[in-house]
Amino acid sequence: MAERPARPQSSPECMSKFQQLIDFFTLAIDRGDYQLGDKLPSLRSVCQTHQVSMTTAKKAFYELERLAYVEAEPRAAFRVIVAGQGKKVDALAAGEFDPLCLLENVAAPWGSPFINAELLDTRALNRELMRAMASYPQALNHQPMLGLDQLRRQIARMYHSEGVHLHWENLIVTCGGMEALSLAIQAVVQGISKPCLAVVTPAFPGVLSLIRQLGISVVEVASEPDLDLPALGALLQEQSITALLVMPNFQHPSGRCMPEADKQALLDLAYQHQLAIIEDDTYRALHFSGQAPLPLKAYDRLGLVLHCCSFSKTIAPGYRVGWIEPGRWSDRIRALKFCSSLSSPLPSQLALAALLAGDLHTRSIAKLRAELQKRTEAMRSDILACFPAGTHVEIPAGGYLLWITLPQAIDLSALLKKALAKGIHFAPGWLCYPQGGPVCKQMRLNASFYLGQKEELGWLGEGILCCLLFE
Repeated sequence: MAERPARPQSSPECMSKFQQLIDFFTLAIDRGDYQLGDKLPSLRSVCQTHQVSMTTAKKAFYELERLAYVEAEPRAAFRVIVAGQGKKVDALAAGEFDPLCLLENVAAPWGSPFINAELLDTRALNRELMRAMASYPQALNHQPMLGLDQLRRQIARMYHSEGVHLHWENLIVTCGGMEALSLAIQAVVQGISKPCLAVVTPAFPGVLSLIRQLGISVVEVASEPDLDLPALGALLQEQSITALLVMPNFQHPSGRCMPEADKQALLDLAYQHQLAIIEDDTYRALHFSGQAPLPLKAYDRLGLVLHCCSFSKTIAPGYRVGWIEPGRWSDRIRALKFCSSLSSPLPSQLALAALLAGDLHTRSIAKLRAELQKRTEAMRSDILACFPAGTHVEIPAGGYLLWITLPQAIDLSALLKKALAKGIHFAPGWLCYPQGGPVCKQMRLNASFYLGQKEELGWLGEGILCCLLFE
């Protein structure tokens, strides 16, 4: 296509409505709001929206055609004929790290925190959703704030089948696991002038970001190789800690599982100090052994544990359905839920309740666990073969993440920028700590996306080696 004619520039002060229209649509097309092949709004709607005459609207659209942005079609329609020139934001420019770069769809998306959705068989759930929409017209207008009773009962039965007693009326359905965590954090800090959360690290970057957004101070509690309970006890003696945030089962990102004896010891410590514990139990169903470990909530006799979980990693990530058992903070959580999202989408809840009632999910989750274990073991083996000598890779007991420790710290932000250009991304380890910088010796890889891409893994290993040798 021939080069587009230059369009004259006008200052805002003297810009006519004709020129304003041209600039409005050229900007929208250039930045990709309208894509190649899209139709522009009708001339009549443009006249109404922009308060211009039909003559001005037509004149502006014909000028867009002259500038080779659009093409006139029958019935006074205009279609975009040029791809937008919008620039992709450099997520690592000017030293700023944007975690959204880890969601880019690349050949090796190993930095993503989310499970590979292609591994989840959602056909049965989608059928239940269609039935729910057809059979329950009230799903479009009736929104129980605490969640659908049928779903809350089915969730409670899931726990009962594992020997854990949770009363269904205590459960509150949330818009995914992140809302559950957000409600829990807000509930425990409510009314406290200078709250401080103790966070077991390394931790899920999303919850660290949430805590920062809420303006809450954080103190780290190390868990490498295991949670140091004596150190936590000393911390509670020395400092006023509002709550502890912990992922006891298949911790993000290490995949470690807290021994059952340590769970009981942690609860005993919490009773002694009347410490609230926010339990993120997102990955517990993705165990590699024959039986799921018990949640921390199973040991809670005094209601100190706010237990948060969701279906996002096992059944339906796009449905955004989670839950919380809030313990003694039930009234606060209910009030906060009312003020935040009011309720969770009912059609998704109806579909999930039917799926769980028919026990249609058990087999697919078992297959998912087996596939994740296979991919995790394969990727771990290939990492050890491709990465420099001295690299350590945790052996996860469940989940789909691999936590890697390099022989020494390097500038992982600089390496990530080069990797993105090669269609690879990874999560620098400092994301999993409240205080971190570009120089770090840990990294997180997502094995659910591993398809044996040894070439990309080899490139990453060579990049790490170069950093080790020349930095």
